[in-house]
Amino acid sequence: MQRSDFTSALRDADRRLRESSIPPDVAARLEGRLFGRTRPSYRRTYYALVFAGVAACILVLWATRQPASAPPSLRSSPVAWLELKSASDDLVTRVSERGSTLSIERGSCTLVDTTFGATLETANAPLELAREGDALRIVRGRVSVHVAPRRGSAPPVRFLVSHGALEVVGTKFLVDQAEGHGSLTLYEGIIEFHAKDGTRVRLTAGQSFAWPRTEGLGDAGTTAAPVASAPRAEPRPSVVERLEYIQGLRSRGQWSRAADELVSLLREPLAAPTRERLSYELGSIYTYQLHDRARACAQWRIHRGAYARGRYAAEIEQAQRSLDCADSPR
Repeated sequence: MQRSDFTSALRDADRRLRESSIPPDVAARLEGRLFGRTRPSYRRTYYALVFAGVAACILVLWATRQPASAPPSLRSSPVAWLELKSASDDLVTRVSERGSTLSIERGSCTLVDTTFGATLETANAPLELAREGDALRIVRGRVSVHVAPRRGSAPPVRFLVSHGALEVVGTKFLVDQAEGHGSLTLYEGIIEFHAKDGTRVRLTAGQSFAWPRTEGLGDAGTTAAPVASAPRAEPRPSVVERLEYIQGLRSRGQWSRAADELVSLLREPLAAPTRERLSYELGSIYTYQLHDRARACAQWRIHRGAYARGRYAAEIEQAQRSLDCADSPR
């Protein structure tokens, strides 16, 4: 065969090969064997894009169905050595450079000291706290404190004030520390006050104490063991002050604590309109915030018995029907 004929035959074979239909997957395998690579699979890319789109849609739908996350002010976050559990929107705090002093300049919040097992609550009043060794100093301001009961041989929690120290083994109390003087109101448990002059005062639930003490303690010239003294009766927080405290609890969503404070306040002598209003507020918290049907129905029954023709008759009737209380109007 002449060279020209051979060349012509090769060209003819190449033309026929190009015109023939080779399946894409076969062509891809041949190209991979010849050149060590494969052509991109457009079918695979298509399915991958479809899968990614479906996954994105599912993610968007899932996210929109989730409850809205809590605002930053309600998330647990560290503040100095404490944990901020809840706060009002207007909370303003300041921490010293060493992180040993915390000042609350505005707003209200709930703080937890995990080391001491103590929960501290403020109510729209300035407060300054300092960590001093194994104790917590209340430098200034008003704070409500709840200390979990100490177990076994655990030492008491120590709170320092201007004229001494409070030793707590598990209780609930209110401290009001001002410049050079302060007071303590004990709601639950037992507290020992250790004055700087060595005096020890033991307080039980319902008692109040103020410092510095103005009357002398013990006989003149006594330098032996510290002299124990009964706490001096001090005015308890006024109704207005307690209502402000309850409002602070409500603003932070502390509904259970607010209900407990209302129950306690309703035991006090109150003007009839105030008592009716607080009784209604307590029933509303049980109904709409705590969703406690048993306590809500009981509270509404007590309220209607005391205020048969009260200001909130229509609202209470609606609440009883929504709860399906046994004695709800039909």
